[in-house]
Amino acid sequence: MPKPVSTVRIVGYGMTALGKLNRSATQLMQEALTKSLQSAGLQMKDLDGLVAVPSLSHPHFMEAHYLATQVGLLPRRLPVRVRTIDTGGAGPVSGLLEAVRMVKEERCHAVAVVAGDAVSSLETPEFLRRADQGCQDPGNSLPSPCIPHGYDQVAQWLLKQGGISREQLAMVSVLMSRQAARHPNALTRRAHSLDEVLKSRRIAPATNRLECAR
Repeated sequence: MPKPVSTVRIVGYGMTALGKLNRSATQLMQEALTKSLQSAGLQMKDLDGLVAVPSLSHPHFMEAHYLATQVGLLPRRLPVRVRTIDTGGAGPVSGLLEAVRMVKEERCHAVAVVAGDAVSSLETPEFLRRADQGCQDPGNSLPSPCIPHGYDQVAQWLLKQGGISREQLAMVSVLMSRQAARHPNALTRRAHSLDEVLKSRRIAPATNRLECAR
């Protein structure tokens, strides 16, 4: 019986430039995958697993199968396992967790986790239309933009329960901006103050602009 796998490691990474690049999400994902393989000293043929996170700008049915076909992983004589993971902004972390499971439980030796998007290529109305379309509740009760209004319902519930203030909720954005500003590839280098967050434009009853993902 094979010995259980106890340790899974990240052995390489790759990323593209950020910004409006006039390239499709698939092209960006392929570049990131190629760079990650080079970083790890691996070749495409060494992969026996692929996890892909679908994009909003260029979505495909069964994203992982589509990407695997584009890069030559499929079709292939040797078995390769592919998974599409869509958990919104948590997609990359969910993908890493799935990769760990694939190594431990499905005996994969090398799994690539790939995510990419090109939303800056979309005009704001089209971006909102696509985001709203994917997140609207069955009763169509959430106004646009649906995602902030959905989270706002949780924020309002927390405020009504007591024990937390509006300022404390806003501090989440303040602290996250301080962490984000330290990243070498950060698009925004200055952290937000609590006053800036609270005075930014209101998007939903308990959510302002600087508390929304951008």
